[in-house]
This record gives sequence, structure tokens and C-alpha cells, in this order.
Amino acid sequence: GPVLEAENKIFNERNYLFAEAGFFQVFPSMLIQGDQTSCLKNPNSIVISRRLAEKMFGSSDPIGKTITDLESKDGLLTVTGLMMDPPENSHFSADLVLPLERSFVPDKEYYWKRQWWTYIAIAKGTNVLDLQSRLNNALQKEHKENPEFKGAQLVFQSINDIHLYSDHKDELKRNGDINLIYILEIAAIVILLIAWINYINLETSRFISRIKEVSVRRVIGSSKRELMLQFFIQYVLISFLASIAACGVVYGVLPYYQLLTGVPVISVTNSISRLWVISGVLFLAGSCIAGIYPALLLLRFNPVLSLKGKIGSVQGAFLRKSLLVFQFVASIVLVAFLLVINGQLDFMRKANKNIDLDQVLTVYNPTNYSRHEDSLRKDKNEVFRNKLLQSQLISNLTTSSAIPGEPIGFTYRDLAKRSMDDPDKQIPYKVMYIDYDFIPLFGLKLITGRNYTNDSGEDKNDMSLVVTESTIHELGFKSVDEAIGKEIYFQEDKWDKWKIIGIVEDYRHQSVKSPIYPTIFRLHRNKGQMVYYSMQLNKGDKIGEAVAIAEKTWKEVWPEKSFNYFLMDEYYDQQYKSEIHFSRIFSLFSGVAIFIACLGILGMTLFEANTRLKEISIRKVLGASVSNLVRLLSASYFKVAMIAFLISVPVIYLAASSWLSGYPVRIEINVWFFIIPLLVIFIIMGVGSGFETIKAANTNPVDNLKNE
Repeated sequence: GPVLEAENKIFNERNYLFAEAGFFQVFPSMLIQGDQTSCLKNPNSIVISRRLAEKMFGSSDPIGKTITDLESKDGLLTVTGLMMDPPENSHFSADLVLPLERSFVPDKEYYWKRQWWTYIAIAKGTNVLDLQSRLNNALQKEHKENPEFKGAQLVFQSINDIHLYSDHKDELKRNGDINLIYILEIAAIVILLIAWINYINLETSRFISRIKEVSVRRVIGSSKRELMLQFFIQYVLISFLASIAACGVVYGVLPYYQLLTGVPVISVTNSISRLWVISGVLFLAGSCIAGIYPALLLLRFNPVLSLKGKIGSVQGAFLRKSLLVFQFVASIVLVAFLLVINGQLDFMRKANKNIDLDQVLTVYNPTNYSRHEDSLRKDKNEVFRNKLLQSQLISNLTTSSAIPGEPIGFTYRDLAKRSMDDPDKQIPYKVMYIDYDFIPLFGLKLITGRNYTNDSGEDKNDMSLVVTESTIHELGFKSVDEAIGKEIYFQEDKWDKWKIIGIVEDYRHQSVKSPIYPTIFRLHRNKGQMVYYSMQLNKGDKIGEAVAIAEKTWKEVWPEKSFNYFLMDEYYDQQYKSEIHFSRIFSLFSGVAIFIACLGILGMTLFEANTRLKEISIRKVLGASVSNLVRLLSASYFKVAMIAFLISVPVIYLAASSWLSGYPVRIEINVWFFIIPLLVIFIIMGVGSGFETIKAANTNPVDNLKNE
């Protein structure tokens, strides 16, 4: 990003944008202070965010303050606007906006090869498809002589859809995933349904204890309507208290919310009013769904027969079993999907990346490519390097413009070709600047050819290139042997011939969620782009000691710069942050669902035991053992579980296949994703129903038969 100096402090902000003068007319709500029509008209103007203004100028008003652009000859910038801090859920974030004229655009041809993002504000009521068609016609008419634009199409996308719905690989910022939100919403709804079903089953399992109460009240004159209203109001009160308790829990866990989800707490507090509305809707829905059926069931029995102890057959057995099947299906699917999520996450983190990140410590030097350091860069880099290599903890050191785990900043289309007569294919090439030690330090594999060397004249004279395997395939070579040693045309400042001296096996510079781009490694020769210093630590050495040595050396060489470091294996894994948080949330959801399922099994066990006490007693009198009775009472649960398992299999397969299809590299769905959840359910049934079943089987038959 731009290297700026304000009040004798140097800043390098990585969240920045170059924009045309009308930027804040398209995004007027972003601007807090300043004129949206003119704040970017002057090439020496700059608009900064509130948090950057506080870093630079403290609490004073930033408007009119001067900032120095250390990379530009015309480097005095005036703060002409103050904008809001970018929200976390935006598809782009910027702490400063500079006029587009300050961006490096040497000519029109280069301009079209750069990647730009265009936003337009349209009037309400505009037919978007019609406007899109008219603009595409104008595009083809304007550039009909340019082969690069043949067949090119503009595609409109609502800005509200970009953060969660865009599948474009090169957005300004990594997007969220609406599918993850859908999955969590479905899981939450399923858990609520399980909870409501459990209440129904638990209430109906207790109905025997309330039959005489209901019967007496019916005999002395209470109407069915009055009794039904009483039971319904009882549940409404329970549901109301539960809703209040749930909201209290939400407020109580807010401090831990970001740790679990990765979403800032401010995003939640801004949605508190929506939370209350949703809670109210769920309260009403739950009251209707779970409060009516138990009340109706209690009123079905004949009060006279009930008072004589003749309860009759249990009504609604099919419905209760069906509800239990639903609970089991939901629990099995949630457990299986959790296994799939964790399996894919583990696979991505351990997948063969063709790079070695173990024991690598990286230090970030944000200003080392800037023009204001031209005269001192080489000497200071050599001093820093030599001092670090004197330590016995550090075995090697490399400098580069990018590191594994973050996007390579330089992306160009139509950058290389075998012949100048070749058509423009608009292939996106990545260009990374490295030194002689980058390839061996990160364990990249040379398929053929050689690495850059310090004693090669063609390397020093910028005549050679090391490229990845996918690059030579995009150039049309049939094999690496055909490509090695060949000259290609490569455009740096202009088209020149360069020789391919080495071909590196494709590696995952980013996670398996990102495509592997054809990459060209350029030798920076200590002239610039040494943004990252990566140190290979000796095996077994304490990382803390190495960090202390690196920080001490840094402060000796660059006392004016802050020291920023990270461990490469941890830094690389940050790409899976959304999956890690998703796994944590889904684990919590699955745990809650299983716990509620346990309550459901307990409720059904109580119900079955209470309704079959006389049958159990008669069987005991006739000689049935406790083990026989336990098998008798448990058989129905296992049948229900097997039915649920058969229903779950296609659901698990379809859901897992759909979710995994979003990853270019993914695990295979194996049989354990189906077997383990079934075993979990069997264990839950054994624990949940075992105690009550044994208790019922051990009761004294005389106590249950004395009324007959």
C-alpha cells in the first residue's frame, strides 16, 4: 500500500483504494466529512477513515491536515474527507482513498490489462437487464477493432449480493459464504423443532398422572374448552419464560461471541431489535405447535372410565413414533455433517501443498519497496540478513513480494506468449518477486532446469524466468521438457524475449479453496519488492528465542518501523478461519441437538413404561426375567432408530455432496460418515432409556396389579 508520513510517523495501510472523482457520489453514505463531489478531484487529495485519522492525528480534526506520500515526487497530500470505518461484512474495506490519477497507469494498453472494479448508481425503476444489454452493445461498438474485446460481456451484480453471493474469484476482499449461513439456519430450525417435539412427547408421557385430575374436573362441570385453555396457557407461560431466559443467555455470551463465530460483537448488537422480533415469532410459533396437541390428548379420555382406572388404549402412538423418527433423523444428519465438516477442514489443512511451512518465521516490512528507500534499501537489507544469519537458530533467509497464504499482489492478463502472433487469451498470470533462496527455503520442487543463481549473467541481466508447471501448459507447451530452455515473450515494461531456465511443480500458494494460477517468479535482485523476510529455523529450536533475535535486529536496522511477524504454518491456516468458526458453531449445534434427543428418548421411555406397567407386571408374574423385559421395551426404539437411519442415508449423502462441491479439492464421502452417527444414536438410546427401562422391569408386580 501507499507509504505515508504524518506528524513524523510512517504508515503503510494495506486497505486502500484508488478511485475516480465520483466515488463518493456512488457511495455517499461512506463520507462523514467533506464534499462528495470534489473531495477526490484534486490529484493531491486524500480521504481517510476515522480510525486511520485517530492513528495519524489523534483526536484533532483531520480535515485540511497534510500527509506526505513518500513514494511520489509530488508527495504532499491534503486530507479533504473523512469516511466511516469500513464494516467487517462489506465486500471491500478501505482506510484511505486516493485519486485514480495517483495510480500507476502508464498507457491505455496497460490500463486495460489491469484489473479494475466498476460501480454504477442507477435510478430507481431502471430495467437492469435492458441497461446491461445497451452497455454491452456500446462496448462492442466502441472496441470493434480490438480483438481483446471480441465476445466480452459486462455483467451486473447488485452490491448487496457481492459479500455473500458472489462467486467471482478476484473480488476486492474475500467474500462470505451464504451457504454456510443457510446450513446454520437450517440446523437452528431443526433444533427448535426437536425441542418442540420433545415437549409434546414429554407432556404426553406425563398424561397418566393428570388423567384423574382432568376427569374429576370434567365430572364436576369443567368444559373441554376451559381445560384446553388452561393447558395451553401453561405452555405459553413456560415458553415465555424460556424466551426471556434465552435472550438473557444471548446477552451473557456476547463477550464470547466473536471467539466462537469470528463475527465482531458490534455486528450482533446492531441486530438486537431484529433478535427480539425473531424471538417473538418463535415464541408464538412454539406456543401454537407444542402447546395444542398435549392439551387435546388429555381431553380425549372418558372421564368416568378414567376414574375407574380404565385408561384404554393410548391414542396417537403413530404420531409420537413419527416425531421420534424425526428427532433421530435430525440427530444422525447433524452428527454426520459435523464429521464431514471436520473431515474436510482437516483434509484442507493437511493436504499436500507442495510447500514446506514448518519452522518458518516471517517478518513483514511494509515500506521496503517504496521509492523513498531506494538509496538505503540494498545496504540495510544486507545488514539485516547478515546479522540474522549469524544466529545459530536461523539456517536460511529469503525475501519476496508475497508469501504462501496470501494472494500474490501482481495479476496480469496476456502477460506471456510464445510468439507475438499468438492471440490474446486473457489468461490471468501471477508474478512474484523472489531472491535466490525462496524456492529451496519453502521446499518448492524444481521439475526440470535450475533455480536463479548469483553467478549467472542471464539472471543478473533480466533475461531468464522460473515459472510454474501450469504456466508452460497455458503457453501451449506439451511437456516441461519441451519448454525448458525455450525463449518466450514476456511483458514487463515492454515485450521482450526471456528464457525459461526452470520449471517448478505447481504448489498451493493459497488454500485448496483457491485455484492454482500460472505463476512467474521474477528475480528482484535486491532492488525492490522485499516485503517479506522469511527465516528457516533449525528443527527443535525455540521459536520465542528466534522472534526475540529477529526483533532486536529489526530495531537496530529500522528503528522507525514497527516489528510485525508471524509463523508461516499458523498464518497459512488463517485461510480456513471461516471453516474453523463454522465447525465450532456446528459442533455446538450438534451437541445441543444430541442433548435434546436424549431428553426425547427419556420422554418416550417414561411414556412406554407408564403405559405398559400392567403388561410388565403380568409378564413378571408369568416368569419373564429383567433382561427379557428390557429387550422387550427397547426393541421398539431400535426399530425407530433403524428407520431413521435409512431415511438419513440419502439426506446425508445429498447434503454432504452439495456442500463439498464448493471446494475444488475435497474428501470422498465414506461409509464411516453413516456408521458413526448410527452408533452414537444407539449409545444415546442405551444411556437415555436404560435406567428407566430397568427401573420399570424391577418394579413389584403387586403394586401395579392390586387395582385389577
